[in-house]
Amino acid sequence: MSAPTTFNQFHPPKNRITNSLGVLDIHIQHSDGVLQLDPNAAAMHAYSRTLPVVGCVAGLQSDITGNPAYRYTTNEVSLNLSLDELYRLLRHDLHRHEVFSLVQKYGVFFEVHSDFYNQDTGAARQPMTD
Repeated sequence: MSAPTTFNQFHPPKNRITNSLGVLDIHIQHSDGVLQLDPNAAAMHAYSRTLPVVGCVAGLQSDITGNPAYRYTTNEVSLNLSLDELYRLLRHDLHRHEVFSLVQKYGVFFEVHSDFYNQDTGAARQPMTD
Protein backbone atom coordinates (compact mmCIF):
# COMPACT_ATOMS: atom_id res chain seq x y z
CA MET A 1 0.00 0.00 0.00
CA SER A 2 1.51 3.33 -1.01
CA ALA A 3 1.39 6.28 1.34
CA PRO A 4 -1.08 9.07 0.64
CA THR A 5 0.33 12.26 -0.83
CA THR A 6 -0.59 15.84 -0.08
CA PHE A 7 -2.95 16.97 -2.84
CA ASN A 8 -3.52 20.37 -4.38
CA GLN A 9 -5.81 20.48 -7.43
CA PHE A 10 -3.73 23.23 -9.05
CA HIS A 11 -0.38 21.52 -8.41
CA PRO A 12 -0.98 17.75 -8.47
CA PRO A 13 1.81 15.29 -7.64
CA LYS A 14 4.36 14.71 -10.40
CA ASN A 15 7.89 13.35 -10.75
CA ARG A 16 7.28 11.24 -7.65
CA ILE A 17 9.13 8.14 -6.53
CA THR A 18 8.09 4.76 -5.24
CA ASN A 19 9.91 3.52 -2.15
CA SER A 20 9.28 1.68 1.07
CA LEU A 21 9.92 4.57 3.47
CA GLY A 22 7.40 5.10 6.22
CA VAL A 23 5.51 8.32 6.71
CA LEU A 24 7.96 9.46 9.42
CA ASP A 25 11.15 8.43 7.61
CA ILE A 26 13.53 10.98 6.15
CA HIS A 27 16.72 9.93 4.38
CA ILE A 28 19.45 12.40 3.47
CA GLN A 29 22.06 10.99 1.14
CA HIS A 30 25.50 12.57 1.44
CA SER A 31 28.97 11.70 0.20
CA ASP A 32 29.58 9.21 3.01
CA GLY A 33 26.22 7.40 3.15
CA VAL A 34 22.63 8.00 4.18
CA LEU A 35 21.48 9.83 7.30
CA GLN A 36 18.15 8.46 8.59
CA LEU A 37 15.97 10.82 10.61
CA ASP A 38 12.41 11.41 11.72
CA PRO A 39 10.76 14.85 11.25
CA ASN A 40 11.44 15.98 14.84
CA ALA A 41 15.14 15.09 14.74
CA ALA A 42 15.45 16.69 11.30
CA ALA A 43 13.83 19.89 12.58
CA MET A 44 16.15 20.06 15.60
CA HIS A 45 19.25 19.53 13.43
CA ALA A 46 18.00 22.12 10.94
CA TYR A 47 17.22 24.71 13.61
CA SER A 48 20.71 24.38 15.08
CA ARG A 49 22.37 23.80 11.66
CA THR A 50 23.96 20.57 12.92
CA LEU A 51 23.00 17.95 10.32
CA PRO A 52 25.73 15.28 10.55
CA VAL A 53 26.30 15.08 6.79
CA VAL A 54 29.75 15.00 5.22
CA GLY A 55 29.67 16.41 1.70
CA CYS A 56 27.39 16.62 -1.30
CA VAL A 57 26.71 13.57 -3.44
CA ALA A 58 29.17 13.52 -6.34
CA GLY A 59 27.55 14.77 -9.53
CA LEU A 60 24.23 15.65 -7.89
CA GLN A 61 22.85 19.13 -8.60
CA SER A 62 20.21 21.11 -6.72
CA ASP A 63 16.72 21.07 -8.23
CA ILE A 64 16.57 24.80 -7.46
CA THR A 65 19.97 26.28 -8.28
CA GLY A 66 22.03 23.59 -9.97
CA ASN A 67 24.61 23.81 -7.17
CA PRO A 68 26.15 20.67 -5.61
CA ALA A 69 23.49 18.83 -3.67
CA TYR A 70 22.35 16.25 -1.14
CA ARG A 71 19.39 13.95 -1.85
CA TYR A 72 16.45 14.39 0.52
CA THR A 73 13.97 11.49 0.35
CA THR A 74 10.64 10.86 2.09
CA ASN A 75 7.81 8.44 1.39
CA GLU A 76 6.46 10.72 -1.34
CA VAL A 77 9.29 12.70 -2.91
CA SER A 78 13.03 12.76 -3.54
CA LEU A 79 14.64 16.20 -3.87
CA ASN A 80 18.17 17.32 -4.68
CA LEU A 81 19.03 20.33 -2.52
CA SER A 82 22.10 22.31 -1.52
CA LEU A 83 22.87 22.33 2.20
CA ASP A 84 21.37 25.80 2.71
CA GLU A 85 18.23 24.82 0.77
CA LEU A 86 17.98 21.62 2.82
CA TYR A 87 18.17 23.55 6.08
CA ARG A 88 15.50 25.99 4.86
CA LEU A 89 13.23 23.12 3.75
CA LEU A 90 13.49 21.44 7.15
CA ARG A 91 12.87 24.76 8.96
CA HIS A 92 9.83 25.55 6.73
CA ASP A 93 11.68 28.70 5.71
CA LEU A 94 12.24 28.36 1.97
CA HIS A 95 12.41 31.52 -0.13
CA ARG A 96 9.31 32.11 -2.23
CA HIS A 97 11.06 31.32 -5.51
CA GLU A 98 12.36 28.06 -3.99
CA VAL A 99 8.83 27.00 -3.03
CA PHE A 100 7.52 27.74 -6.51
CA SER A 101 10.47 25.99 -8.16
CA LEU A 102 9.85 22.79 -6.17
CA VAL A 103 6.07 22.94 -6.64
CA GLN A 104 6.48 23.39 -10.38
CA LYS A 105 8.73 20.34 -10.60
CA TYR A 106 7.01 18.02 -8.06
CA GLY A 107 3.56 19.45 -7.38
CA VAL A 108 2.59 20.12 -3.77
CA PHE A 109 4.06 17.67 -1.26
CA PHE A 110 3.96 17.62 2.53
CA GLU A 111 6.97 19.88 3.15
CA VAL A 112 5.53 22.68 0.99
CA HIS A 113 1.78 22.25 1.57
CA SER A 114 -0.59 24.99 2.70
CA ASP A 115 0.05 24.61 6.44
CA PHE A 116 3.66 25.67 5.86
CA TYR A 117 3.47 27.98 2.82
CA ASN A 118 0.86 30.27 1.33
CA GLN A 119 0.00 28.54 -1.95
CA ASP A 120 -0.57 31.84 -3.78
CA THR A 121 2.45 33.84 -2.58
CA GLY A 122 4.92 31.16 -1.45
CA ALA A 123 5.36 32.96 1.88
CA ALA A 124 6.34 30.78 4.83
CA ARG A 125 3.49 30.52 7.33
CA GLN A 126 5.38 29.08 10.32
CA PRO A 127 9.14 29.25 9.75
CA MET A 128 11.50 28.07 12.47
CA THR A 129 13.69 31.13 12.84
CA ASP A 130 15.58 32.76 15.67
